[in-house]
Order: sequence, then C-alpha cells, then structure tokens
Amino acid sequence: MDDFVCKTPPKTVEQWIQQEETPEHCPPCLLQPLGDMYVGVLEEAGAQPQIDTLQREWKSDSILTKARALDKIKDEVGEPIKKQLIALDCAAQSFRRTET
Repeated sequence: MDDFVCKTPPKTVEQWIQQEETPEHCPPCLLQPLGDMYVGVLEEAGAQPQIDTLQREWKSDSILTKARALDKIKDEVGEPIKKQLIALDCAAQSFRRTET
C-alpha cells in the first residue's frame, strides 16, 4: 500500500457506498475488506476504542451504519492514522474489477 497514489480525493465512505453498482465497481462488495483493513491500521496504532466501535457497528445489517462508523473513526483518530485510513478509502474507491 505504500506505493499507492490516490489520484482523486476520496468521497466519504457513506457517499461512496451509495453509488450505483456496476459490473466493474461494487462498493457494498468492498465494504467488508475495507473494514478489515481499517481494523489492521487501528490495531497497529493501538486504537482499541475505535476497534471496539467498529466491531459493535459491524453487527448491524445496514451498510450505511457500517459506512458511517468508518467515517466517524477518521474523525476520532490522529492525523497520521487518518491519512492511512483515507488512503485505504481511496484504494477501495479506485478499485475496478476486470474480467480475466
């Protein structure tokens, strides 16, 4: 992930998750992997309160609830962690599935 360069600023996860799905781009499909990557960054940072929040909100059936939790966490952490999380958002939002 260190070599990934975000070409356009990402939307909030809530805005992104509400985009129309296409064969190449499925925001709801990428929400779980994005959440897992958030947990990895938060674990490295020792941000247990945010991990607890994420785990609690992840029990919801609502993808909007989950997306809002990810956005809220970015507001709660320090700038270095926030930058990492925004880079994850950008990577997820830039991802396009291709047929092989």
